[in-house]
This record gives sequence, C-alpha cells and structure tokens, in this order.
Amino acid sequence: MCLHYIRGNPIGKLHFNPFLIISILWMIFCLLEIINPMSSFSNWITTVRNIGIHIVLFQLLVFLNLDNLDKLRLFFGLWGTLIVLGALKAIGQKYIGFDRFESAWLYTYGAHTHVIYSGIRYFSFFTDAANFGCHMGLGIVVFTILSFYEKVANRRIFYIAVAIIAFYGLMISGTRAAIAVPFVGFAFFIILVKEWKWIMVGVGLLALAFSFFNLTTIGNSNGDIRRMRTAFSFSQDASFNVRLENQKKMRSFMSDHPFGIGLGASKHANEGDLIHGIATDSSFVFIWVETGIVGLVIYVLLCLTILGFGTYYVLVVLKDNRIKSIVAASTAGLAGIMVAGYANEVLHQMPTGQTVYILMGIIMLSPVIDKKLAHDHSTV
Repeated sequence: MCLHYIRGNPIGKLHFNPFLIISILWMIFCLLEIINPMSSFSNWITTVRNIGIHIVLFQLLVFLNLDNLDKLRLFFGLWGTLIVLGALKAIGQKYIGFDRFESAWLYTYGAHTHVIYSGIRYFSFFTDAANFGCHMGLGIVVFTILSFYEKVANRRIFYIAVAIIAFYGLMISGTRAAIAVPFVGFAFFIILVKEWKWIMVGVGLLALAFSFFNLTTIGNSNGDIRRMRTAFSFSQDASFNVRLENQKKMRSFMSDHPFGIGLGASKHANEGDLIHGIATDSSFVFIWVETGIVGLVIYVLLCLTILGFGTYYVLVVLKDNRIKSIVAASTAGLAGIMVAGYANEVLHQMPTGQTVYILMGIIMLSPVIDKKLAHDHSTV
C-alpha cells in the first residue's frame, strides 16, 4: 500500500464509525489479556492476532482499498474464484486422493475428527473440514443473494456457479454445523427484503429444504446426504451431547475467572490445567473460556452490532440497489456464519475469520460508497 501510494495512486480514507470503535475496544481488551495471570506470552501471541488485531486491521484495509463499487466487485470476483478453487481441491481429495502431506495429517492428528463411521470429511486446503464447510456455507449465502440482483449476465452466471460448487463443497466436508449457515443466512435475508416475491420464494425454498432433510429419508444411500440429515436431530447426536457435557465442566470453574484463563490457554493446555482434556469446540465457548464472561459480552455485543448496522443500512439508509444487494448478502452471510460459530470454532480460523472481518468492513463502508454512487463519483 505504501508503494502504491508513493507511486501517486490514490487510496481510500479511514472512516471511523461506532462499530470500528467497538472493534478497537475489543482489540484493546484482547491486548490487555497479556496481563492475565493465567496466561503466558507464547500462548497470547499465537492467538491475539486472529482474535483481536485482525478484526480492526481488515476493516481499515477495506476502507483504504475497497472504496468504490468496481473494487468491491473485484473483491467478490477474487473471493468467488478462491471458493471454487477450495471446493475443487476437496473434490480432488474425494475422487483422486490425498497427497502425502495431507495423508500424514489426516491419519494422525486429524484421524479422530476426519475419519469417521460415514467416511472421510474432506478439508481442501483449509485448516480442517469444519472451517472448510462453514466457509462454503458462507459462500453459498453471499453469492446466491448477489446473483438475485446482478443484471450483468456473465457476473450472474459466475455467482450462481460459485454458489453451486460451494454447496457441493459443503456436502463433502461432512460438517453438520455448516448447514446452519445457508438456513440462517437465507432466513435473515428474508427479513431484510421488502419484496413479496423474494419472501415467498425464500420461505418456500427453506420449507422445502427443511422438509427434505427432516421429514424424508430420500438420498440416505448417499453418505454425504445422510450425514447432513443428522444435523436436524442434534439432540440425539453423540458429539453434540459431548459438547454440552464439556460446557458443563467449564461452568464449574469459569465463574471464578471473569476475564478468562488467558488467550491461547485452551489450545495449549498442559496436564493439570483447568481446561486440559476439555475441547471448546465452539467460537463463542472459546471466547468465553479464554476471555471470560466480560470478553464474551463484548464479543456478542460486537456481533449483534454489525448485524444491526447491516439491517439498518439495507432497510433505511442505502438507496442504490447495487450496494444494497452487497450489504444484504454480507449481512445475511454473517448471520449464518455466526450461528455456525456456536457449534464450531470457525469465526477466528484462517481464512474464514479474515473474510468475516472484510465483510464487516464492507457493511460499514457501504454508506460512503452509496453517496459516491448518488453523486456519480464512482469509477463504475
């Protein structure tokens, strides 16, 4: 960016807003976790970037780099391409096989979560199958909604193709929590739109999908469909009940630690530590354990604030349908991925967490771009 600016090319401006201020407060809170007596510098430094610093950094990068509609479309084109590559890599793992490095990880460290009774959970070039599957779910929501409003045929075809390929990627990831992303995302989108045609179509499709998975046994011969269907009977799911039991164990000692046990402590627990042998298995539980109830309240407030701003901008502030569709897609996608974040630790994993932060920045920058479009200052 410095070289870009030195060469005489313009960059955007920093736009301070209430959500950025809350994000900065959250970052400061995470930085101060270094003085948590239960934490260590090595644990703190490995976690503070994804949890606290990136949420501010990526918003600032959005303000400086994605300040008009052309650049936003370039971003969604790049992200869509990466989603397709991610899905194709997982398809290659399924039908061609794993390379020796992937096999070494899969059959050692990842064996207990990725080699299961119903088959292998494919993870592409992501950290794990949950991260991959939830990211595909986020892509389904965002690019499907973008395709609804896109008037240029080539872009619409691209968006539809990304959504379809991402859906297959979600299926073969074997991540049941990822199914919540499109269900919640599209339900949230129905709330955002004021057009009856989309409301009727959305309600119909959601009802049809829910009925297919919850009320029928169609496709049970396919292992991917069969595993997705189990997401609708989670109370009978062994892994879900284990997570509830783990959370019960955590409550026994978390009341004594309002500021948590320190960043990085849950992932680097030694024998004898409070959290040793107990998996957090959830972004929100992870935040609660490492930053305490104080940190969890701030983080939940942060999540609700961005959804509130996105909803307000779509329903009241934004006038140009092009930027409104982008904000509607981003807000609906964030709603879906946040719900999935309760069941899996995906909100802070690379690259899903960074993509979430970029979408947050796009939402908060949208009124500025909307005014540019109204005054025809955009390069579009």
